[in-house]
Amino acid sequence: MLYSEIKNNTELISEVTVKSYLPIILKRAIIHGINNEDAEIDGLISTCIELKDSMYYVNYARLTVSKFFLTISLYTDIVFDTDSMFDAYDFFMENNLYDIIASKISDLAITDKLIDMEIKQYLDVRNSLSFVVARSIDKALEKMPSEESLEKFFKKIPSLINKIKPENLEVFKEMIAKKI
Repeated sequence: MLYSEIKNNTELISEVTVKSYLPIILKRAIIHGINNEDAEIDGLISTCIELKDSMYYVNYARLTVSKFFLTISLYTDIVFDTDSMFDAYDFFMENNLYDIIASKISDLAITDKLIDMEIKQYLDVRNSLSFVVARSIDKALEKMPSEESLEKFFKKIPSLINKIKPENLEVFKEMIAKKI
């Protein structure tokens, strides 16, 4: 059934087919996404968690709308024929249609709890001191020159030294001696 049909006649909500259960593998895909040769779909974690000032945060508005969209899309035969998920969310909530559907889904509380626990675990790990330190070390290592670029630099040193004017060579030698 199309979303636009329900929007024109909310009574059609009673004709919507609702699944009461989703397999655990599908719940895992909802949370973590799918990334294989057949499909690449973002999960709730990559969609709703943002990195800001080196810390991970949940965008709760996006999480709420995403959970709504996934619940309606995966548990029912409703097809969204709109570009605005926010408008669809508002329509379902204002007209109490989401609650009607949710009351028919026996494992919705389990799915919500699983989503919340996975997100909490993700944040706990990513915002832990050890992970933040490791991430900082990785960033520092990325900025270090590669072995190849260091080798090129060391090969250029003799030609660079040969370009130094003889009168400046003594000053250069003194500078090196003081640094060492």
